[in-house]
Amino acid sequence: MSNTPVEIPSFGTELVTVTVYSSVIKIFKSVYGLKESEELKYRLNGKLRVAGGNGLPVSLPFESEGQVTLPPSKDL
Repeated sequence: MSNTPVEIPSFGTELVTVTVYSSVIKIFKSVYGLKESEELKYRLNGKLRVAGGNGLPVSLPFESEGQVTLPPSKDL
């Protein structure tokens, strides 16, 4: 979630910093499973709100998923 306006030109790209919210229970379940695997799967979905040509905001839904490979843990 971000309330900072960002101007992105047509066919351009821009990095946008956002705050992400997640269920605490889901976070604990994900972290608990890391002992068995070095890959953390994620899915990100939301809505991008943009100013339309008529000045009215338009919401564009998006979804992305993937995985992050973590270094192996070292047991002490």
